[in-house]
Amino acid sequence: MTMHRLAIALSLLFTLTAAASNDLRGVVVDDASAKPVAGAHVYVYTASPKIGLSAFCPSCYRDCGKKEQVDSTGTFRIEALDPTLFFNLLAVADGYEPVFANKVDPASGSVTIRMTPRSTADADRLVTGTVHDPEGKPVVGAIVEPNGYTIEQKVGSRTSRRTGYGEIPGLDKLSVTNAKGEFALRMPAAGGKLDVRVTARALAPRIERTLVAGEPRKIALMPGATISGRVLRDGQPAAGIPVKFQQQSRAAANFLGRFEIATNDDGLFVMTNLGPNETYVVSAAVDGGVVEPKIVKTGADETSADAGVLPVERGRRIAGTIVPPEGMPTPPKTQVLLVWSQTGTSATTEAAPDGRFVFEAVQDGSATLYAPLRGLTVSPRSAWFDLNEEAIIIPGEGDCLDLRVLLAEE
Repeated sequence: MTMHRLAIALSLLFTLTAAASNDLRGVVVDDASAKPVAGAHVYVYTASPKIGLSAFCPSCYRDCGKKEQVDSTGTFRIEALDPTLFFNLLAVADGYEPVFANKVDPASGSVTIRMTPRSTADADRLVTGTVHDPEGKPVVGAIVEPNGYTIEQKVGSRTSRRTGYGEIPGLDKLSVTNAKGEFALRMPAAGGKLDVRVTARALAPRIERTLVAGEPRKIALMPGATISGRVLRDGQPAAGIPVKFQQQSRAAANFLGRFEIATNDDGLFVMTNLGPNETYVVSAAVDGGVVEPKIVKTGADETSADAGVLPVERGRRIAGTIVPPEGMPTPPKTQVLLVWSQTGTSATTEAAPDGRFVFEAVQDGSATLYAPLRGLTVSPRSAWFDLNEEAIIIPGEGDCLDLRVLLAEE
C-alpha cells in the first residue's frame, strides 16, 4: 500500500472512530425508585458550541431533532453527534413530567436522566392544554410558563382584581409538554386566571391569555418571522459578534423573551422564529467599539425583515467621579451602573479608590447612571439629577466627562 493510500485509510479510520466515540449513551430512570422508565423517548432538543458563540439558532444544528426510545433496561444511544457541540436533551414518558438534561457532552460518558411521576392532584386549580404546530401535530418539549396571574376577590358589593408577575407562591414555574403535546400548571387558587408564555424549538414564542382550570386550551405555535442583517467594522465583516433581539416594549404582559445569535464569517446574522408583527431592538456587543441599536419591525409569519448594516463605531465616553459625604472615603469596589432607556441593557464599572470611573464605547441614546451603595443615595445637588429615578440622566449624544456624582446619606 502506498503512503498516500495509507494516509487516506488512516484518515477514514480516525473519522469513523471519532464519530463512533461521540455516540451519546445514557439511561432514564424513575427519580424515587431508580428503576428504568419504560417507553421513555430521549430527544436532542437544542445544541450550543463548546467554544465561542453560534451563528446558528440553538435548534438549527443537524443533530437537533434526533430521538431514541429507551430499551427494557432504560438505556438509550444516539449515534454520531457533532463532537464540537454540547447538547440539551429532553426525556418524555407517559405518566411522568418531561425533564431536560442540559449541556451534555457525549465525550464525558453516560448520562443519567431522572424523571418524576406526574401528579394529577388539585384538579380544581390545574390549568391544562395542548400545544401543536401549524400542521396540527403535537409539539413535544414546548415550555409553558406563567406570564401573569389574575385573581378576583369580592369585598362586599365590590370585586377587586389583582394581577401579579414573576414568582408567585403556589404557582408552578413552568411545564414542559409531553409526547402528546400536553401541559399542566397549578395555580394558587381555583378561581384564578393565567396568561402563559409558550416557547418551542423552531417555532415562534406566543402568549396565550386567560387560561382557567377545567377548560383545556389548544395552543397553536407558528413559524414566526425572521430578522437578518450584517455587522461591519471599518467596512470589513465582523465575525463572532453577539447580536441581541428584544421587543421595544418591555411590558411584562407582552414579553416574549430575549434572543441572541452570533454573526458568521461574513458578518451576517439571521435570527429566525421571532414574534410576528412585533417591534424589536436589534443590538450588538463589540469589544473596543459600539453598534448603535436598530429598531426593526417584523412582518407576518414566514416573512423576513432586513436590519441592514450595523457598523461598529468608536462610541462615546462617559466619565466622572463619585463624591461621598464629607469625611467619608469612597467605599472599596464601588460599582457604577449605566442603564440605557431604549434597550434596558446595562453596563457596570468599578470606581477607583479616588472615586473616578469611566465607561468607554458608549452607544448613543439617553441613559441613567446609578451608584447603588448601602446607606447612601445620589444627591439632588448632582448635575442632571432626576427626582423620579433618584439617579443621573445622561444626555443622549456626545462625550460626557467630568461628571460629579454627589452622594448623601439616606
